[in-house]
Amino acid sequence: MAAAYNQALSRCGFNAATRTFINQEGMNSVENLTLMTAADMDLFIKDAKRDQGANLSFPFLAVKRLKAFRVWGTHRIRQDLAAQPAQFTDAACVATMERMQEESEIKAAMKDATPDKPPALKTLKGWPKFWEQCKTYFIQCRGAAEIPLSYVFRESEVVTQEIRDAIYTSVDEEFIATTALSGKHFAIDNKRVWNEFKELNVGGPGWSFIKRFEKTTDGRGAVLALKIQCEGDASILNRKTKAYTSIANAVYGGARKHFTFADYVEIHQNAHNELEDCDEAMPASKKVTDFLKGITDPSLAIGIGIIISRPEMLSDFGETQKFLGTYTSSTATHASAGGGKRNLSETGTGGRGSGGRGRGRGRRGRGGGRGGRGRGKGGNDSKFRKYNDEEWKALKWEGQQAVFAERNAIKAADQARQTAQMGVAPELPPLPEGIPAPVPGAPPAPPTEDAGNQFGRNAQRRGGAGRGGAGVTFVP
Repeated sequence: MAAAYNQALSRCGFNAATRTFINQEGMNSVENLTLMTAADMDLFIKDAKRDQGANLSFPFLAVKRLKAFRVWGTHRIRQDLAAQPAQFTDAACVATMERMQEESEIKAAMKDATPDKPPALKTLKGWPKFWEQCKTYFIQCRGAAEIPLSYVFRESEVVTQEIRDAIYTSVDEEFIATTALSGKHFAIDNKRVWNEFKELNVGGPGWSFIKRFEKTTDGRGAVLALKIQCEGDASILNRKTKAYTSIANAVYGGARKHFTFADYVEIHQNAHNELEDCDEAMPASKKVTDFLKGITDPSLAIGIGIIISRPEMLSDFGETQKFLGTYTSSTATHASAGGGKRNLSETGTGGRGSGGRGRGRGRRGRGGGRGGRGRGKGGNDSKFRKYNDEEWKALKWEGQQAVFAERNAIKAADQARQTAQMGVAPELPPLPEGIPAPVPGAPPAPPTEDAGNQFGRNAQRRGGAGRGGAGVTFVP
């Protein structure tokens, strides 16, 4: 053992005389080395450099590796592992120094930042939110083990080999899972967790469930006892039921003052999160099906048709809700952009057009023949109306793409759904002449003068010629 320890000191970079001096000073084993604090180590090095003989040498890098040797041994002991000097290899030394640097940076970052304590638990029904806030708070607090205090109340008490062999995303995550729940470090941290947790529950509904841990100041016992009480089988079943009920009762019939499409999405997302917390993840296809089922807003019918026509979206709730969110915003933008404008021609399907039958004079100009039966519903629906250059540019790329999507969806959506919800698919008017469809990632094409020929008297004369021609409606 002594030989292996001296070899470890040699790997640190100390010569024979200095290794002998370190052993004579009492640091002759990993266990004794770990009894020193960081401050003790600094004082020892300082005194040794001042009183060192001709053959003693304490190079800067060797000293840094010796400090890493001490920290490495401390980590091994806290993980309830044997600290054999032969295991302190060059790779282990580098990993430990990196961890020391990380801890130093964490302490510096937290020096002027005090984590916010969660509010006291007022009702057991509020446990899910309270528990999330508690975990966030304790993971920001570091204790005697120099890791987040959340390790104190982790689920697994015994560290198995499977846990040790697992792959972790950070050193903190690994130490939270593998640090022993025993020893001086745990005693200190466990008591601190008790004091913090007691403050959040004393006098509240959870106090009666944790008061029995007061004499032993057992923070781990208190946290887990209340967690079991609030997350037992009956509680989990109740949470699941509430989540499914919130999904079933959620309905979106259009934006209201205090309920928007984003609020509707939030109801579903919160329910999905709750079910996942209860270890009952909902299939992706069911998430989308339930989401679409609760939408009764007629203005989203085409958007729903697009989703139904795309199998990849039917199995992705995230993409579905983002698409309909954008669709909702674009539809509102189109309606706003088209309101109160002159020179907007509209057409549609079925019935008599808004232009009516016959010839006539008036403030809408001269009709050049019998107007025939119109083909439009009129209104400001973006899938029927035409745009002049100014309006088309105002939509920007996203809005223009939404118009294309609306018009393409009429042909792509299920025919039975179209017949039931919006009748026979209309003949869509073209976009302004000379303006190409935008290319993703490129700005819209500049307006052309030709687009204006679709509007005004010229357009009226063309549209009103002869019986059976397309009726054109001019909105003042």
